Amino acid sequence: MPRLAQDEAREQLRALIDLHHQGRCAPLPFFVRTSWLHALERAKAAKKSGAPVAAVEVGVFEKATRQADSESGFGGPNEFENEAVCIAWRGRDLPGAAGGALALSLHRTALAVFAHPAQAWAEQFT
Repeated sequence: MPRLAQDEAREQLRALIDLHHQGRCAPLPFFVRTSWLHALERAKAAKKSGAPVAAVEVGVFEKATRQADSESGFGGPNEFENEAVCIAWRGRDLPGAAGGALALSLHRTALAVFAHPAQAWAEQFT
């Protein structure tokens, strides 16, 4: 993975620490598989177009949630059906509507965590 400039690395670390603090207070809208797939699809789209993807692409988000939903590993529940997730997010339809508040929050969290690694992966492997 390419090295970040020192200022950019500090900014990334600060954002991750902020997410850690938020997650200690309330459930963090972060579902690892969906978040990674979403960040990776955005990185691939940016590479293909030659420009960063600025807006939330509903289609990219929906594709990531469907893919994560259908790939539940060894036949167990997917990440949205995990018992702990169901308890923490009870009463909410996960991952929510693609343009809804939960999905937008998931989008922001996914990119805060995975944007740089996904971009590096897309550059190297696509």
